[in-house]
Amino acid sequence: MCVWVDEEEKKSATSETLFEPGSICKSLNALGILKLVEDKK
Repeated sequence: MCVWVDEEEKKSATSETLFEPGSICKSLNALGILKLVEDKK
């Protein structure tokens, strides 16, 4: 699987590629909320 940084120029992502953390934060927040619900808090 290849992750494109620039699809038009076909530049692939590398271990040096920086990504915006926004989507990750939303997922972690959702997991935290689900854990609280599971613990009935």
